[in-house]
Amino acid sequence: MAKVSGKQPPGATGYPTNLLSPAASSAWDALVRLALARNPGFVPPRKPEIRPGPDAALPVERSDGPGEEPPLDATAHPGGSVPPYLAQIAVEQAWCRGAGRGVNVTIVDKSFFTAHPAFPGSIQRASLAFGDHNPRAMAHGTNVLGILARQHPDYGVGIVPCANYRLGTYYQRPKGEKISFLSLLVLAGQGSPPPDVLVLPVQAEGLPLETNPDYSEAIRLIVGAGVHVIASAGNRATRLTKRHFPLPPPGSILVGAGDAQGNRCDISNYGERVVAFAQGYSIFTASVDDTRRKPLPCSTSHFGGTSAATAIVAAVVCAIQGVKRLAPEQLATVLLKGGFPCQPKAKIGIRPNLKGIFDHLEASGPYTES
Repeated sequence: MAKVSGKQPPGATGYPTNLLSPAASSAWDALVRLALARNPGFVPPRKPEIRPGPDAALPVERSDGPGEEPPLDATAHPGGSVPPYLAQIAVEQAWCRGAGRGVNVTIVDKSFFTAHPAFPGSIQRASLAFGDHNPRAMAHGTNVLGILARQHPDYGVGIVPCANYRLGTYYQRPKGEKISFLSLLVLAGQGSPPPDVLVLPVQAEGLPLETNPDYSEAIRLIVGAGVHVIASAGNRATRLTKRHFPLPPPGSILVGAGDAQGNRCDISNYGERVVAFAQGYSIFTASVDDTRRKPLPCSTSHFGGTSAATAIVAAVVCAIQGVKRLAPEQLATVLLKGGFPCQPKAKIGIRPNLKGIFDHLEASGPYTES
């Protein structure tokens, strides 16, 4: 058996991280072809070993087109006002520019309660692209998805509810051979078509996934194929230094958690590799009581941490991509235009603001229709 390199995030299967399933091996090859087509000078990372035996990957399925037209105004929110975390990013700029319409988004999390009434029918009808639903761990993924996609009079409107969502989990029910988290990561970056944005609000024991060398290789390949990877910086209150990252960028856009004044939330990791931040506390979003035998849909005003901030920044990226398609290296620069800087000691980057971003894009040239 191959040597284990790095630690696996909670919920991973227990297989060494540097083993691919046959399906993930094919996905890896497809990502290499796409990266070389888009970037002829791209140097593909080493391909991990393939685990022999039956392939346990579930078929990749996608939702059919965008969701229904949402009521994109402040009165759709409980209390008739826009929550602070939405006002901080100038969310109305996303709503008046299509709310992510046409953007393909993949989210990887523990599990999702897709039947939540806050979500449009396209999400409620969609099957998971990979993994299984875990009825005892649905709250986190539902919270994340709600920030982006909810649209309901009782639950408010997410930032980009018109995007196309593809959901996957790293929970695997016992049914024969299981699939490694590395394989899930590679499958998440590949599709037909591949995602425009890959959201990773998951962590490796409180650190970014890229601190694992195998995950770092996979993310570098996914970014090379033109996919924007938005990932949690982690909730371990740790300063991230060069020693944490086995490979140099390009990699994911790492997101920290802060407050309205640009101070770092106590639990958030920080450092020079953290590019952007968003509010990391008191986030209103869709939720679920998954402690019951039958999960009960609800809402919460207490979601937070770098997972919540990652969802907010990912939604900003989706809003941008819905208006002007940018390569990952361009997006990382544009994301910081017109944003609110963190306090110098916080080291969690810039809080993006869509008005400043779109003003910059308008000044730099005509929009590219998606």
